Amino acid sequence: MATIGSHQKYGVTPATAKRWQSQPRAVAKARHPVDHKMIRGWELDAGPTNITGALACAANAAAGASCGNLTAVGGVSPYTWAITTANPLVNVSNTGAVTLKAANPAAGSYPYSFRVTDSFGKQFTKSITLTVT
Repeated sequence: MATIGSHQKYGVTPATAKRWQSQPRAVAKARHPVDHKMIRGWELDAGPTNITGALACAANAAAGASCGNLTAVGGVSPYTWAITTANPLVNVSNTGAVTLKAANPAAGSYPYSFRVTDSFGKQFTKSITLTVT
């Protein structure tokens, strides 16, 4: 059974693959920034490495009110966001926007676990606290 070479798997001509292999990694990534997947020992994309952002809202806020935005660091967009904590007070959109599910949440601190997945399926999870005042 014939095997598919990495240059064929990623839609790269043999000449291009050979040229990329002879260049420093940073130069190859600058020329083709998205397609820096594994080609003869090149590193795979590391995926998201952090989630940044602060979440806060008022106790008298309406349903759908914004509580803040989360941003993925690293990886390749587009990203998919999820909350892995049970019964969250908030929703998270695929842009990282966090909104209230219901009106008038009780004041307090609510820790939630957010997971971001990049376009190559690499995931990163981080606990971030929602502060309701």
